[in-house]
Amino acid sequence: MREDRKQPQRDARLAGRDLVAAGYVGLAGTICIAGRKREELLRWFSPSWLDDVVRLSACCGEISRGAACPGQGESVPGVVGEDEKQKPEVWPISEGGILKAIWDFSGYLGVGMSFALRRIPIRQETVEICERYGLNPYRLYSKGCILATAENGGRFADRLTEAGIPAGVIGTVTADLVRRMTVERGSSFLERPRPDEILNLLPDFSFPAVEEQRSVEICGKKY
Repeated sequence: MREDRKQPQRDARLAGRDLVAAGYVGLAGTICIAGRKREELLRWFSPSWLDDVVRLSACCGEISRGAACPGQGESVPGVVGEDEKQKPEVWPISEGGILKAIWDFSGYLGVGMSFALRRIPIRQETVEICERYGLNPYRLYSKGCILATAENGGRFADRLTEAGIPAGVIGTVTADLVRRMTVERGSSFLERPRPDEILNLLPDFSFPAVEEQRSVEICGKKY
């Protein structure tokens, strides 16, 4: 993503900002799998449970539409009242999941990012379906989610949560251009993006057009 954009100059002032994730990662892919693989999934899950998963599609539209592309230092109208110097940088999470989004976002801003996997918002339904198929939920299609850097990530996340959007601080921005991931047994460097996990199950899956993936709407406000 962003091949058609001029990458901004590296800004050391971004170092130290909080890294926030909003929306349940992998949920969009989970819903697609639950619909397309229903008969197979009935071997492990009840019909009512799978019906409930598909109905979660309403949760994927919270942060997904809009006409403008993020990543240019916009504020979030109606959600966060930051002044001009504190406007959060925002990046959509979609094809390739949150790990690809972190890699791309870091490269676009010219900064490093350190984050904890356990802090990322994810639903148990996603975990369970991914476990059945051996998929990495953090590399799964996540339309409707965003990443953001903010001076006060806790306040940013609280405002989103108050608006009904699950969000939390998952890490920080660093000045060393390194992408670090903390897991239960320690930490490691983030690997380069891989193809979206959904393609392992649904090789004919069609992702939204790039421009649609780049657009963002938060709490009814387009930007």
